[in-house]
Amino acid sequence: MHERVKVGESAGWTDLWMDYWNSEGHMSVGYTWPLSASQPLTKRLDYQWATQDLLTQFVSIEKIVDKPVNGMYLSDHAALISKFNF
Repeated sequence: MHERVKVGESAGWTDLWMDYWNSEGHMSVGYTWPLSASQPLTKRLDYQWATQDLLTQFVSIEKIVDKPVNGMYLSDHAALISKFNF
């Protein structure tokens, strides 16, 4: 685990990807980089975090924009989107 992740967790923040996907039994590590046709995703550079208060409203998190559009990727990272019920 990266040191910055430990800092977030020790401050009481929850890593939304790990919380959601591991609770669903998928054990997905959430790799988001490098986004290219020539190699698989191998690193997790993108995170979304929530406090315990916000976590009660959390519904899901997914990778988006991880496929090419007209043969080109829009970024070198897959985007993450989280859904909350407010």
